[in-house]
Amino acid sequence: MELTLDKRLRSHHEVTAGLDKMFPARVSAKGYLKGILRTAAADPAAIYLHIPFCSKICGFCNLRRSLADKRLADYHTQLLEQIKKAAAWQRFQSGPYAAVYFGGGTPTIFSARQLKDVLSALRESFPLTAETEISVETSISELTDEKLAVMKDLGVNRLSIGVQSFQDRARRLLGRNGSAARAALRIREIIAGFKNTGIDLIYNYPDQSEEELEAELRAALDLDIAGASVYALILMEGSALDKRIRGGKLKAPAGLDREKLFFQKILAAFREKGFEFLDPTKFVRPGRDRYEYIRVQNTWKDVLALGTGAGGRLGDYVYYNAPLPIPPWEFPVSRMGRVVSREQVILEKIAGSSQLGRFAAGEAEDLRESYAAILKHLEEKGMLSLHENEYRYTDEGLFWANTASRYIIEELAAAMNAAASGVKKRLLRKLPPLRAAAAVLGLVCTGLGFAGIVLPLLPATPFFLAALFLFARSSRRFHAWLMGKRFIAKPIEDYRRRGGLTAGRKFRILASVFGIMTLSALLIGKKHVWIILGAIFAVKLFLFIFVIKTVKTDQEARS
Repeated sequence: MELTLDKRLRSHHEVTAGLDKMFPARVSAKGYLKGILRTAAADPAAIYLHIPFCSKICGFCNLRRSLADKRLADYHTQLLEQIKKAAAWQRFQSGPYAAVYFGGGTPTIFSARQLKDVLSALRESFPLTAETEISVETSISELTDEKLAVMKDLGVNRLSIGVQSFQDRARRLLGRNGSAARAALRIREIIAGFKNTGIDLIYNYPDQSEEELEAELRAALDLDIAGASVYALILMEGSALDKRIRGGKLKAPAGLDREKLFFQKILAAFREKGFEFLDPTKFVRPGRDRYEYIRVQNTWKDVLALGTGAGGRLGDYVYYNAPLPIPPWEFPVSRMGRVVSREQVILEKIAGSSQLGRFAAGEAEDLRESYAAILKHLEEKGMLSLHENEYRYTDEGLFWANTASRYIIEELAAAMNAAASGVKKRLLRKLPPLRAAAAVLGLVCTGLGFAGIVLPLLPATPFFLAALFLFARSSRRFHAWLMGKRFIAKPIEDYRRRGGLTAGRKFRILASVFGIMTLSALLIGKKHVWIILGAIFAVKLFLFIFVIKTVKTDQEARS
């Protein structure tokens, strides 16, 4: 399929959106998570802390944040508890950590004392080194001298300041506090102590002129910044700015031609000052800002997510921490996640590489020819050029980088599905009776497993294990359905890993059986039924106490 350029993707989130639905997970998330928490990480990792509070909600923002209130003190306490809880697991002690990143919201909404508590807890709990990049997002108005001193003392070595604009009109439009002159002065003061200080800028806001953009760039590049994240305005649905534009009170941002003109001016201005293009929105000054956190993210390494609204990854387990209040998770990471499929891992890695301007066909070894054809097409479209056997973005490609990355992912996903479809057809031609027989036997075992929940002589868990084994070789749909039953999946995971059930698990199963039998006896009301059901329960009790092994819980095993 040919690349079309009718829409520019402005966010890296759009590059891999929907992959989880194209290639659904087939592995139990909880079982995978239990195992990986006890193994050491092979590569440098990162920690992401999300602080979902701000002193003021910006007009363009609709992210996971709210105005600071009395919940902030509780959130600080809960964050410290999460740090302590995560530090007890081997996965998070193997190190080294390449980066720690405070995002939000506005992390510096915390007081100096609260920042000190969190930074101290991180240093005490995890193997951070002098080389670990510790980044904090902040705004001009929240960054007091006291907070700067605390961060300096505790090893913060990178700041990202959400300026958004050095034009007073734009600052009012975008909901920023203070004047442009005050913002520039304060940044000069901050950079004196933090050489690795970057800023965020937004362009193509309503009615922005070329003269305003040029003045914006002069003001930004007049400062000794180490890097800049420069975004075309994304109208987030539900934001104050979006509502004003939809209501006709403001003009919509200019179209793609104007946006491209602005981008070209931005690219030229930053290049002239010696900046390099790191990813589709970020410029960095070589030797000053490596932005390790984004490199970890884009190379599919571990990111321990702490705090509500934070997203993270452990191995191939991708997760998201629930909104406030933070639930008392059984593990130090949220169970609101999934183990992504092998296909998705490959595509995520390729997307991450392309974000950094690298196009390594080795990530798609099985699809090398397809990937080579895709890159050749992008070269013909003027997105890429070949330099010493390595593809790089052209200036045109830099503007369309997220769109080009999405094209690569969609084309490779289609190639993967076509290859998988071909394999399935060949297998179906060769072994349709065997697959059908396995599916039928799986259904029989499932029925016996359900019967075994109540009947004493039918051990339910082994039958469910057999059913999963058969479904894995005959019907992905039945396999996913069965593993989706939590009261089945949980004892199966225990039985698989430990060869038995915990005392708590046994108690819950017996309690449910007792309840079902008691209800049945009460409804029937016959004396002989009471006797039969009592005998059945006694046999079940005997099996659970003397036959099925009782194993320790994870917490008991650690203590």
